[in-house]
Amino acid sequence: MCRVGIFAVLVLAAPALAQTCPGDCSGDGNVTVDEIVTVVNIALGTAAIDLCRAADTDGNGQASVDELVTMINLALDGCPPPQDLPEDWEVAVDASSFGWAMSGWGAGDGPLSVVGGGLFEGRIMRRRAGTWEQIEHGFAVPLLNWVHGTAPDDVFFGGNDGTVIHWNGREFALQETPTTLPVWGLWATASDDVWAVGGDNARTDPPLVMRYDGSQWALADVPPLVRPRVHAFFKVWGAAADDIWMVGQNGAILNWNGSEFLETGAGISQDLIGIGGTAADNIVSVGGRGTADIARYDGTRWSRAPASQLPGLNGVWLRHPDVAHAVGINGTVIRIDTASLGVIDRVDVPTELDLHAVFGDTNEEILAFGANFLFPERGVVLHRGLTDDE
Repeated sequence: MCRVGIFAVLVLAAPALAQTCPGDCSGDGNVTVDEIVTVVNIALGTAAIDLCRAADTDGNGQASVDELVTMINLALDGCPPPQDLPEDWEVAVDASSFGWAMSGWGAGDGPLSVVGGGLFEGRIMRRRAGTWEQIEHGFAVPLLNWVHGTAPDDVFFGGNDGTVIHWNGREFALQETPTTLPVWGLWATASDDVWAVGGDNARTDPPLVMRYDGSQWALADVPPLVRPRVHAFFKVWGAAADDIWMVGQNGAILNWNGSEFLETGAGISQDLIGIGGTAADNIVSVGGRGTADIARYDGTRWSRAPASQLPGLNGVWLRHPDVAHAVGINGTVIRIDTASLGVIDRVDVPTELDLHAVFGDTNEEILAFGANFLFPERGVVLHRGLTDDE
């Protein structure tokens, strides 16, 4: 079962961003007559929205009359010139009133969702067509920790107390889950195949692993772990539906191969908090509550980076197979050479808050999300442009 909520928006102040011109299906900076015809067919229901995601500016999986009027005006007047993303890290939006910014995700050129809020009030803000808005999802839920989906109209949000909210492009639904433990990570391989991990490292419960089949959430049958004192998995990432990886407390690493769970490790005893990759043979995990730990899976085994004096790391994201972007404590932002696991560089950013997650999108943009993790809750969202080799 699930409960459906209505939503409202609060527009937030933000600097100008590089963005797709609404209705520019080809991405060439112009709206053509052929593209207008395509969107008319989408609006009539005779064509799929995948033919022109750029027309769906509100992320509801449809093309509306208002969106069609907007693109006709842009065809007559021309698309606005693209605005360059900053080369160095800058504040993307003022998140001080939003609360803790825990993570962000977006599909292609669709809206970008950021989750977080207060410890007792989970919040969502969204950027679409360059404008940031705080979204009222309609439910009394605690802090939201992670967001992931398969499309702009298929997005899952996970948080404390076993919270999972789903966005179908039109409305939010609060989904029933079999747990009250915090959900720390989500990974959607399909709309009917979604993984969630979590747990409470201050309790003695087993770590949380659950799976959604399109109709309900169920606890996964995870065998007892060999590694002791593992009460939480913090993140999950998948190379394929039959290749799902989870990392967590005390260096725990668990793989689902499509038929069974296999426990492995990288020789790390600190918590592993973030995981990401580009393929089944190029996966990077980061962590460390004190100093940083970095590990890589090459398709056969995990390798650990040499001991580091860098602060602990929380999040990692990869687009190029040779470079991993990682963020962590006290505004730490580094790039990692995946072959050697050496640090390419550590860059200055305009915050000393702890950064919790990092994400990049198809607009050649990378974003970092963080918080003070104090009261009153205060967050930060940073961004910069990506280069071709990262």
